[in-house]
This record gives sequence, C-alpha cells and structure tokens, in this order.
Amino acid sequence: MSDTTLSGEERLKQKFGTGGILTGTKITDLTRRYMESLEFFFMATADQKGNCDCSFRGGFHL
Repeated sequence: MSDTTLSGEERLKQKFGTGGILTGTKITDLTRRYMESLEFFFMATADQKGNCDCSFRGGFHL
C-alpha cells in the first residue's frame, strides 16, 4: 500500500511506530479486567466520520 492510499490513522501509526496497537469495536474480557484494575484511564473513540472523543474514566472501586 503506498503512502497516498493510507488512512490518516495508518500514516500516524507508521510515523510513531504504533502499528502493534489494536483497534476494534469490542472490549474483550481481558481488556475489561485490565481497565478495572486501573485507578484511571482515558477512553478514546472515533466515529466513521472521524469525529473523536477522549474521556477520563476513574473513581472509587465499590
């Protein structure tokens, strides 16, 4: 795939060497357990039009 046919996301993955980071639409059980073990994290999403959102997630574990 030439650089001109890569999506913006793919170009950035190449530029910053983050090609190993997986993207998807579902959170696996392993990922869920990992996120539950953290005090806080940031959840970033984007829709098909490229509109992005990054939200802080944290708080007390009950």
